[in-house]
Amino acid sequence: LRSKFRAEPKDLSITIGNRAILKCNPPKGRPAPTVTWLKNTKAYVPDGVRIQKVSPGNLVISIAQKADMGTYQCVAANAVGRRKSRVATVTIKAKPEIIQRPKDVVIVEGNTALFTCKATGSPLPTVFWEKKSKGQPMFPMQDYGRFFVSSNGELRISSVKKEDEGEYVCSALSPAGLGASSARAMLTVWRKYC
Repeated sequence: LRSKFRAEPKDLSITIGNRAILKCNPPKGRPAPTVTWLKNTKAYVPDGVRIQKVSPGNLVISIAQKADMGTYQCVAANAVGRRKSRVATVTIKAKPEIIQRPKDVVIVEGNTALFTCKATGSPLPTVFWEKKSKGQPMFPMQDYGRFFVSSNGELRISSVKKEDEGEYVCSALSPAGLGASSARAMLTVWRKYC
């Protein structure tokens, strides 16, 4: 059994639901080697439906799921010996999804308004806000005067004014993409009567 694999698996980053191939073409040998796989250093047998082993030894993931994350290694063996490929790491990305939508706020001017918006995804997304009529995004931990977005996606408007009234939209963004959903909330400001 020769020492060099003709093709080895490479590190992959896959979005949930997508297709991926971990390549493995074993070294030449007599008798011809059989190919098996290790996942997270343990023997791995694909289910044959969603994940299949195809000739010469490639692993085809037809619909990626979170459970597919881990390390993979191709093993070639025959009566003469056994060889392992390089270890490939598979990371799974999930598009952002908003899991806690902001609620409408009614407030008297001069007070502080808070909107909460939480999102999930892999990697963890960044939540940003914009006022519908302005269309200028506000990102976390940056200075927008009386407007502040915290690292956990909360929008705080200090010393609220009547002109702040309107619709605010939160969205989530990560390397896996822009969240399919955005969430809206209304800010209603009552004038202060002394």
